[in-house]
Amino acid sequence: MALDLAKLPPGTVLMDKFRVEGTLGVGGMGVVLAAQHLGLGHRVALKVLLPALAGNTSVVKRFTLEAKAATRIHSRHVARVLDVGTLTGPRLPPRGVPYMVMEYLEGKDLAAYVRMGKRFAVGEALDLVLQAAEALAQAHRQGVIHRDIKPANLFVDERGGKRTLKVLDFGISKILDEEPEEMQLTKTTTVLGSGLYMSPEQMRSSRGVDFRTDIYSLGVCLYELLTGTQPYTAASFSELVVKVNVEPPTPIRKYRPDLSDELAAAIAKAYARDPDDRYHSVQAMVAALDPFVEGQSAEVSHEIQAISRHPSMPPPPPTPALEPPEMGRTAAAVSHTRHSDPPPKGSSSLGMVLGAALGALLIVGGTGFLLARRSKVFSGAPAPIPTTTVTTSASVQGTGGGGAAPAPTSSAPR
Repeated sequence: MALDLAKLPPGTVLMDKFRVEGTLGVGGMGVVLAAQHLGLGHRVALKVLLPALAGNTSVVKRFTLEAKAATRIHSRHVARVLDVGTLTGPRLPPRGVPYMVMEYLEGKDLAAYVRMGKRFAVGEALDLVLQAAEALAQAHRQGVIHRDIKPANLFVDERGGKRTLKVLDFGISKILDEEPEEMQLTKTTTVLGSGLYMSPEQMRSSRGVDFRTDIYSLGVCLYELLTGTQPYTAASFSELVVKVNVEPPTPIRKYRPDLSDELAAAIAKAYARDPDDRYHSVQAMVAALDPFVEGQSAEVSHEIQAISRHPSMPPPPPTPALEPPEMGRTAAAVSHTRHSDPPPKGSSSLGMVLGAALGALLIVGGTGFLLARRSKVFSGAPAPIPTTTVTTSASVQGTGGGGAAPAPTSSAPR
């Protein structure tokens, strides 16, 4: 009988190296344990692939890719990977089970705050999102696209009395300079990610996305921190796909009328349907939010602007020439366009959009999807659809240990 890593009693010593203290999270692909590293003498989070999957080459490669992606990003806002190895011992597969040693975090992820009904103040939400943006700017600089940015992967670490946001789980990330290996793991039609935060292009195929898919997801996260819901809600994933590809998003000021038109427009640009209508980089998104941040958040904003861009990032769009008044656009019309939530692209492209939506539905419909039920987070807004993780290749459905709620006062990367 295989060893059940999720039910190891406290005090169990693994490989004469780790003393297990408890289980932090369990998912479909892995388990995360709190443990004392006996050699280093401090607490760590031990993320271990489930023994039953150790023989699946694609899953093992994806697990290794996650560690590789995290270690190449130098940011205090990314959960650090300290070591990797293979767990061996009785009742484990002959070749052992891959594991990674990660820094131990204390606190809660942002999904837990949202589930508790918290709607963040503007300054607080911007501060948290800018910390996540710093991590993404550093990741993008290294050619790493996260592809699964969502509140559950944004963890508020409260060690030392400070609140530091950490980006977790690079399990389905894409590394540009290792695309041949990554392409073997992600087929052209594979859809990876969490539906409510997934960009339209990622709904169609995860392999062809660029940095702007992370910008879309981060924009949706900011929307949710401020409102408790998302720009698009639906009863099922298939309905969500159609809405995201066809319908306009719910304006954020419907739920937060206290936001200025300028801030609402700056947020809405992040989750624009067409990637070309979004910010071309994390730095551009942060620059648009900069007028609304203050204090330490302003310092983080300046740090982000100093991070150089990866050569493969989309180039900045050309600055459009100003139209003289006699050409028919009044100053009032320009002001209205700038300060309101931008509408979707013209109806002339509706057929193309519907085709893309139907294509995504065919991809998903042929392979199924997983639903994790979420509760209504606050009165006055529609309940979001269940968080959806979708993949057309069961072997690459993420290697994180997510799926179980973290302990209320301590947790670790999942």
